[in-house]
Amino acid sequence: NIFLLGSIDAKSFERFVIWSAALLVYYLFVGLHASYDEAKAIAAEAHAGKVEDGDAREMAPPTNGK
Repeated sequence: NIFLLGSIDAKSFERFVIWSAALLVYYLFVGLHASYDEAKAIAAEAHAGKVEDGDAREMAPPTNGK
């Protein structure tokens, strides 16, 4: 990869950097947010299973960070 990046002209390298930065921002705003939502859904599902089993008092309910 380093060889390929070293063999392209300056304009192509600028476009590569711009697209990489844009995709990194997209990942930070969309990908991480989706991962966080999925983790919260899994935790809520696990807590619901404890309630159904009658073990709810052993596990605190999920909090929102407060």
